[in-house]
Amino acid sequence: MDSSNYRPDIEGMRAVAIILVVLSHLSIDGFFAGFIGVDVFFVISGYLITGVLVREYESSAKIELLRFFSNRMRRLLPALMLVILVAGAVVYNIEPETTHLSQSMAAAMAVAWMSNIYFAFSDANYFSSESGENAFLHTWSLGVEEQFYIVWPLIILTYFKLHRKYLKVTALVPLFSIIAILSLLACILISQFNSIFSFYMMPTLSLIHI
Repeated sequence: MDSSNYRPDIEGMRAVAIILVVLSHLSIDGFFAGFIGVDVFFVISGYLITGVLVREYESSAKIELLRFFSNRMRRLLPALMLVILVAGAVVYNIEPETTHLSQSMAAAMAVAWMSNIYFAFSDANYFSSESGENAFLHTWSLGVEEQFYIVWPLIILTYFKLHRKYLKVTALVPLFSIIAILSLLACILISQFNSIFSFYMMPTLSLIHI
């Protein structure tokens, strides 16, 4: 991060979020709900990305989508590939051969930023011991993140194009409000019928992004 844009408050929240997630996965007493750290990351990501997009549109009346997407890829893809290669090697050498197919499918979907979709339609309960055996389970959040990066700039750009007289971030308040309400309602309704789908899918998580 550029030193001129350094935000100690945001970096502090990231640190707290990481600690919460780690303690949750270590099954430390009192930190079962530490997975909320993932939600904190979603909130931070949505806040920062929205700021980037709005500032670009305010300064140039356009958003360079290809540049935006390539910047996100350069930031996320190297780390993702390293995780997949290391986890794949571990799975190949340690896990029983009977698990290799499901592990490979999850890895392939993770490369395509769609592992959250894979786990949602596999009925993989994130909190069950069986799901925890998949080495690529935690890539679901990156899938949500990347899908958000694809959809969100298109929504903001379209909204600004339809409201040419309003180029300030305050013009997005009605849009944010509508999306937040729809996302919350979708999360509540879908959770009644398929809580796993609601947990993994981007539309029901849009609320915490914005």
